Amino acid sequence: MAANSSIQLTSLDFDTLKSNFLTYLQSQSTFQDYNFEGSALNTLVDLLTYNTQYNAYYLNMVSNEMFLDTAIKRSSVVSLAKQISYTPRSMRAAQAIVSIAVSNTISTPTYLVLPAFTLFNSIIDGTSYTFYNINAYSTTSIAGTYTFPAVTLYQGRQLSYYYTVQPNPAPTVRYQIPNINVDTTTLQVQIQYGGVGGFSAPWSQVTDITNVTGDSQVFFLQENTSGYYEIFFGDNVIGKNVNAGDVIQILYMVTDGTSANVSTVASVSWSTNTIDGESSANRVITTLSAPSGGASQEDI
Repeated sequence: MAANSSIQLTSLDFDTLKSNFLTYLQSQSTFQDYNFEGSALNTLVDLLTYNTQYNAYYLNMVSNEMFLDTAIKRSSVVSLAKQISYTPRSMRAAQAIVSIAVSNTISTPTYLVLPAFTLFNSIIDGTSYTFYNINAYSTTSIAGTYTFPAVTLYQGRQLSYYYTVQPNPAPTVRYQIPNINVDTTTLQVQIQYGGVGGFSAPWSQVTDITNVTGDSQVFFLQENTSGYYEIFFGDNVIGKNVNAGDVIQILYMVTDGTSANVSTVASVSWSTNTIDGESSANRVITTLSAPSGGASQEDI
């Protein structure tokens, strides 16, 4: 019998593979007088070649997906990125900075409050967009006018989603944010302990695991294989876990990304609902910084 060195392993081309198989078979004393062309054995050689080529292609693709340099599937790159503690960027909302002056108030409160997630309507180049402030602001009166000097607004829609923690929650449980165009920088996670009473102060997203203890009220964020973002909690060693019956409230904004970006303040006009009961006639909203920074989800 001929040595196995007659098998060539340097090509994945079908015709070359088949030729290599035939050369090998013809080198065997059992098959050296066979006419492989036009015989049933030729069909078996074709089948063996197809199987070899399929397996070679499959294994090549699998090995490619194991490394960041060669992976071509987003789910593979995302999974590999977790090993270096990198979370792909979500969509980003365009941000604008405005000042708001409120005068001729019905009452004269000590403080005037702009609650978080107050709706602002904007017309940008003839197209209507909604903006929200994700933080609350307060100010006092100066000569009868309450001024919020620099309010940051985010373009998009404010949404919320709720999960009830099931019995014996494991740290491996993931809570998916069901909107693919979420801006994760606007994410707020609060807990209603035992499903009763009010919600807690927002838990923090982990940015440095070395500062996290078993009592830290933190959550972890990652992208899953479907392209959606999801949160999960600790194991009471690295981060506090939630308990059965707790209600998880996820507040976030979905955005149109780059659509609301503009280059000049002249193309932006604003309106909003009442601020602390004061009518729109008593408000002046001035654009300090035109909406910018909106971006699509990070590509592969």
